[in-house]
Amino acid sequence: MIIKKVLYFFLLIFLLSCSTIQFGSKQRVFLEDDKKKDYVREFDLSYSYKAIGIPVKGEKSIVEAAFINPEINTLFFCISFPKVGILRTEDNGISFNAQFFKFSLLDEIYGYSEEENNDENEKRIKDKNPSRYFYHFAYSPVNPDKIVITMGPFILLSKNNGIKWEAKNIYFDIENVKIRDIFINDNEEIMVITDDKISISQNWGKKWKTYPIKTDEYPFFKLEYITGFYDNTTDILYASLKHKDEDDYLLSKNSYDYFYNNKKINSKSGLYYSNDKGKTWKKSDVPVPVALWKYNNKIYGSAIYPLGFYRENFKDSFKKSSLFRQALLDNNIPQQYLEEYVSKLLNQKPEDFQILSLKNNRLLTFSNIENDIQFINENDFNNIYTGITRLQYLDAIQWKDLWYEKRKSGNFFYEYNLWMLFKKWTGMRTNDPVLYTKDKNNNFYRMVPDQNFLKTFIKYSIQNQMELNSKKPFLKKETDKEFFDPQLDPTNGFPVQIEYSKDEGKTWNTLIDNRHMSTIIDPLGNKRSGFYWYKNVEQKKVFKFQISFGFDKGVSYLTYPINIYNLENDILLRMNYFTIANSYKDLYLIPKKF
Repeated sequence: MIIKKVLYFFLLIFLLSCSTIQFGSKQRVFLEDDKKKDYVREFDLSYSYKAIGIPVKGEKSIVEAAFINPEINTLFFCISFPKVGILRTEDNGISFNAQFFKFSLLDEIYGYSEEENNDENEKRIKDKNPSRYFYHFAYSPVNPDKIVITMGPFILLSKNNGIKWEAKNIYFDIENVKIRDIFINDNEEIMVITDDKISISQNWGKKWKTYPIKTDEYPFFKLEYITGFYDNTTDILYASLKHKDEDDYLLSKNSYDYFYNNKKINSKSGLYYSNDKGKTWKKSDVPVPVALWKYNNKIYGSAIYPLGFYRENFKDSFKKSSLFRQALLDNNIPQQYLEEYVSKLLNQKPEDFQILSLKNNRLLTFSNIENDIQFINENDFNNIYTGITRLQYLDAIQWKDLWYEKRKSGNFFYEYNLWMLFKKWTGMRTNDPVLYTKDKNNNFYRMVPDQNFLKTFIKYSIQNQMELNSKKPFLKKETDKEFFDPQLDPTNGFPVQIEYSKDEGKTWNTLIDNRHMSTIIDPLGNKRSGFYWYKNVEQKKVFKFQISFGFDKGVSYLTYPINIYNLENDILLRMNYFTIANSYKDLYLIPKKF
């Protein structure tokens, strides 16, 4: 009898614990009588559910990626908290449907591992960090209800626009898999490309064939896939492959010489193409990695490294300095050279340090890869914008595993351009300093660093470069950690401006200034606190009583937006609060009113 009561009790607890997680709050954000919604507001992803029969409510969800199905106007949010899963909304957040997944690797990375923490496990996870997982989205050109999302090394497929998902794990070495691209062709063949292999399914994910990316000259373990393009009209798959003997600083210089100096480059890396979906590859005449896209029935390509700084004019005397010749920034550099270098950085505008712009717009183009490749200086901003969208979220150039251990070079233009400074001094936790989106009326929007923030940032970066590394270049030793001090942010938590252009990028105007945004985003001044995120996120990952005095949670977080999306009436911004070790995200809606 006692056993039956115990069983009934546990059955009751189990049933209570199976409550559905509900997200959002219609009453709090999307008011019935508020039809204009002409104010900045947080995209509400608060949640409630029951765990072991106990009601749990939370204000914060952590969004690792956001995608829009443009054909059906559906939003998808890949979240890592309160559980790993996908949220779907067709009404901009009034209602959601959600599906959650048990992925042991992601559970461990995001803090849900059921294994007891011990020194060995902690060391193994620490060895992977700093780590970052990327997400990708694609839909069928034949039936937009059929979509694919990848979460880290896992593949999720849906036939009904994300109402139901089927999870696939097709790789045995998931800890080492970095998915870089997804393509779906007119025959609904799915091509998933990692850094060293390509997987193809001809029956919507039921069966897969996987091939290593290799050429006649080089084995697969020597090549790394950076980015590619699938041309449905010719059934050709293009891939920019980086040979692991050639570092980024070399390929950056080669890219500049190839695009701007018309030099012949002898390189193992470059643009390859395949007529059989990746089984065999041929090398094209393009000797450097490029990002490709199609515009007006022609294929265009851009370098994947920022090349604008190479075009800056420095004095001949400066070119004889060790800063210029060896990329050494140290106390032996005469003050006049430091002032010349810093003045160049302070005078740069956003279009000077983004990879592609109206100012730095050298492209290659071809109709047939086997014909002569032409170079153009492009003035059509719609074409430039199309290229920017291919570049601004490239995994391979946004994140480097164990970036602080990388061997440094003597390439001044690679090491000390503002784009690279920004990446390293924000711990490689930003995508690009400048991000773009566009609406259906051909209005362009961009997110650019605030000038006051940039001045503070540049001064700090140069000063601490010398203090941290003495006569060493950036991060020469593993112990050298470079990270911008969040306390010095002069914008109080929102170091960007949101701008718009109604004349195809010729002029830009402020949509929302940073003072208003910082007030909306962090009115109490607490979201930059590690203790705030500890209370709202970390403590809720395990359902047990904890006492914390916040001794190790007092660190302040740097903030910077990492994604910008166009919705019907708003700009959707994904905001990142981060240190070198941790990262938390919020979503905000910015009305498109001029």
